Parts: sequence; C-alpha cells; structure tokens
Amino acid sequence: MKQNKKLIISSMVAALALFLMIIAGLIPIGTYAVPVVASLLYIVLIKEVGYGWAIMAYAVTAIMSLILCADKETAINFILFFGYYPILKMLLEKIKPLVLRIIIKLIIFNVAMIAIFYIATFILMIPASAYTVFGLYIPWIILAVGNVVFIIYDYALTGLTAQYDRYWSKIVGKIIK
Repeated sequence: MKQNKKLIISSMVAALALFLMIIAGLIPIGTYAVPVVASLLYIVLIKEVGYGWAIMAYAVTAIMSLILCADKETAINFILFFGYYPILKMLLEKIKPLVLRIIIKLIIFNVAMIAIFYIATFILMIPASAYTVFGLYIPWIILAVGNVVFIIYDYALTGLTAQYDRYWSKIVGKIIK
C-alpha cells in the first residue's frame, strides 16, 4: 500500500476517534465507554497499515482530544490507557508464558488507572466526593472491580480482533485497496 493511502486511512481513523471523544460528554457513561469504543478503531490500523501508523494516529487523537474535548477526564482516560492499549496488546500477545503476559497487562492497567485517579483528583480537581458512596471512600474498591472489568475487556478485545481477522478484514481490505 502506498504511503499516501496509509496517511489517508490513518487520518480518517484519527478523525473518527476524535469525533467520538468530542461527543463523549453527550453520553451518560461516555467518560469510560467512548474511549474504549474509539480505541477499537486502532485495530483496523494495526491490521491494515501497521503499528507505526496506529501509534501516529493515536498521538494525533490524544493531543487533539486534550485540546478539543470538553470532558477532560474522557481525554485523560483515552491518553493514559484506552487509546494505546489495543496497540500495545497486539505486542503483549507475543509474550509466551500466559501468566507473565497477564501480570504485565495488569501492571500496565493498574499504573494507568492510579495515574488517571491522581490526575483527575489533583489536576482536574474532581472532588473526593465523586469517589464516595454512602460516606465510604472507595477508590481501592473501584480499582479492584476495575481489574475484573479489565480482564473482561482484554478478553473481549481478543475476540474482536479475531472477528476482525475472520470477517471484517476482507471487507475493509476491499474498501481501502
């Protein structure tokens, strides 16, 4: 595939991901759901044009979402984890011992979520009451539940990638060639 075609496809994916990030504020659970959906677009780039183009599109989307998104927490979620994870996941899948691969993925997730928490609390000034339920301060409980949800997300991402390989790659391949 020619470089200009790769650039066009990468730009389209970055633009669509950015559009999703901008409208995240209109969706009640958009802060968390939209970065996940936007990140799925990078599977197409990895499979069709390569890692370098996917990383470049992620960087463009990350910078522009930080500038243009009204909901900065959504942008931070995308930048610090959800945007790059599908790209990184494809590389992590090459690690052979399954246990080591899972441990590395969980470490990456937990470091990112703790960073997101501190940025949200101290830079974006989200009040501590946002992390309080019935008077109980629950960030660690949220993180524990988040680990379970992350494992489900990772498994679903594996399934979606396999689905793309089986079905969608043929359709996308015909469209972009």
